[in-house]
Amino acid sequence: MYKNKLKNNQSHPFELSLAPIQGITDYTFRKLFEQYFGGINKYFAPYLRVDSKGGLSNKQMRDLLPGNNVGIHVIPQIMANRPHDFISMCSFLADQGYTEVNWNLGCPYPMITNRGLGAGLLDKPELTAQILDEVLPKISLNLSIKLRSGVYNENALASMLQIFNNYPLTEVIIHPRYAKQLYRGMANRNLFAEVLPISTHPVCYNGDIASVEDCLQLSEQFPTVKHFMIGRAVISNPFLAAQIQQKNSNLAFDAKKQFAEFHAALFASYLSQSEGGDKQVILKMLGFWEYFALSFTNSDKVYKKFRKAKNKNEYQAAISEVFANETFI
Repeated sequence: MYKNKLKNNQSHPFELSLAPIQGITDYTFRKLFEQYFGGINKYFAPYLRVDSKGGLSNKQMRDLLPGNNVGIHVIPQIMANRPHDFISMCSFLADQGYTEVNWNLGCPYPMITNRGLGAGLLDKPELTAQILDEVLPKISLNLSIKLRSGVYNENALASMLQIFNNYPLTEVIIHPRYAKQLYRGMANRNLFAEVLPISTHPVCYNGDIASVEDCLQLSEQFPTVKHFMIGRAVISNPFLAAQIQQKNSNLAFDAKKQFAEFHAALFASYLSQSEGGDKQVILKMLGFWEYFALSFTNSDKVYKKFRKAKNKNEYQAAISEVFANETFI
């Protein structure tokens, strides 16, 4: 497998982590990604969030069961704006044996921010500090925070970092976009450079790391940063993390064959887990193909083939056609 052929360089000056992506980076994906590709030091799991009754769904709990995450370093993430919810989720995680949790202050989507969750807390510095004041003495887990630069503009980032300096955090992960941008435009590396000296905590950079060159340039520009988080780009190109670790963009083997084997294992795993039938699995796989298609030169054509698939047979026909006829980048 690719991971075994291209082993991680243990002397590399920084760590790589996989960003949490809802609906994508669940335990099935994490396990198979590590098996087939590697290159990732830490996997941040998609956020936990309690329901209206204050509980977690079976699906959320299952994603973080230790037995489903054997052999990989997983850091759970939570989304909360009430201390009780925060503490409750941390208690569940501690019971599962976790020692660190990440607080999501970065989710940019309006259905989240309008409820004062995710990046929606960035314009509420007093509330954020109050939550930390109440929560930290009551949880046993180490805490890191992932955040954006603000909700409507970039003005919140510096003041938030100053607030965070008052608390014993393990790390601050900065995505230098504000929420209203979603993923439009480019992450503001100049802003990151301006605020980096403010934090007394270790800082991780996240945002628009799409190539080996991107990551190496960032590492050279910010030599004190020892952790880089990559997200959408490593779903589109699952070889990227190992390429970065080796400082080499070239693939000296049949990458398309390796990717096809990974896809086959992923699809089979979801089919075996499904309680909602093949159509539910195909819809889930379509979410992956929004990213996977970008690994092929004719990405729009590839994605349309899978979008047209209405059942398992049509989906498998699309798989055969794409892997036989389309050019893998």
